[in-house]
Amino acid sequence: MSDVEAIIATMAEYAHLLDDGRLDEWADLYLEDGELDIAGQVLGGRTAIVEYLRTGYSAGSSTHIFSLPDIRVTGDQARAVADFLLVTNSSGAVSVGRVDDEWVRCPDRWRLRMRRISLKS
Repeated sequence: MSDVEAIIATMAEYAHLLDDGRLDEWADLYLEDGELDIAGQVLGGRTAIVEYLRTGYSAGSSTHIFSLPDIRVTGDQARAVADFLLVTNSSGAVSVGRVDDEWVRCPDRWRLRMRRISLKS
């Protein structure tokens, strides 16, 4: 599997684990000190990211759909940009935005250093 294919597969896994509420497995897709920036609110480290999600997230509450990402690999680092559609399953509310990712090759897989989420109005 190429690096680009591996990152695409990990991005799909990210959405499925999150939508299924499997937050511990989902958090493992980040570096230990990875960051998640949700429209300017920056969470640092796996523990903080998972604690934030556990406060208001439940399995099956959302469905994430991502566009085909634009991925640029440079050695052991990569950048990926993709648009997304997020549907809140209980109310049908829809959010649209973009993720801008920084990926790092680890011995066992690619992991996120940073995911920036920006919402489109």
